[in-house]
Amino acid sequence: FPSHDTPLFTFSGENDFQVTDITFDGNKANQTVGVNNLVITTSYSWEVIGCSFINAKAVSGYGSGIAVSDGQNDTLIYRSKIKDCFFENNDGAAIYINKEWFVDISGNLLKNNASGVSVLNYVFPPVSNVQNYLIIDKNTCVSNTKTGISVIGYIQGGTPLNPEWGPFVPQSREVIISNNNCKSNGTYGILYQGSNGIVSGNNCELNGASGSGGAGGGFCFNGYQSVLTNNTGTNNYNYGADCGGSYYSTISNNSFVISEGAGDIVTGK
Repeated sequence: FPSHDTPLFTFSGENDFQVTDITFDGNKANQTVGVNNLVITTSYSWEVIGCSFINAKAVSGYGSGIAVSDGQNDTLIYRSKIKDCFFENNDGAAIYINKEWFVDISGNLLKNNASGVSVLNYVFPPVSNVQNYLIIDKNTCVSNTKTGISVIGYIQGGTPLNPEWGPFVPQSREVIISNNNCKSNGTYGILYQGSNGIVSGNNCELNGASGSGGAGGGFCFNGYQSVLTNNTGTNNYNYGADCGGSYYSTISNNSFVISEGAGDIVTGK
């Protein structure tokens, strides 16, 4: 069990490895410090398959089931995978992705975490194109406190206290979010912000806590030259799809039913 703020296991600068059929238990009820269960950094061409990640503790950050960062760039087109894994009761994101390219996240069950899949590099000044060519497909995200799946990055300037929103410094590019089922998450089922991405074939149901002050719902889509298509949303609070601030994007063939609060599709900024 962890005794300080280091993960249970770390791969750093390691390539072409596979982790299979292991349970990583952070034992958070008996810990006083924060840890991530598994950390993979500055690595490529790896696979995590059929593992369980539970009970990671957050203190001043940390608390993720898997934290992946600082991986390959566009000169190394080797895809890595997080596949068929189980995540539950982690204080942070079940899967946290920061400055990574070419990662497939598929077939996982993520429940009762702070958030499900979180792709994030929130720094000032913002840096473009640091999280590219990700595929998030066929995952189930249920009852996470925050968002089921989030790809965050619609900041083009400003400061942390006064950010300037817009599409012209896209932190994420060419991200595909497809065929996921997100239900009963606290804010959005799926939150996508980026350039040249696709959000397609997903189902979001009962997301966005009732009475949350207008935050949350089925989908948040802040896209530049991106596509939101063939998705379904049922009984989400506040929004079916919040598409404010999108530019040169296509929103088509979606079905949103009984969205409480602001409405089914909202495009105003």
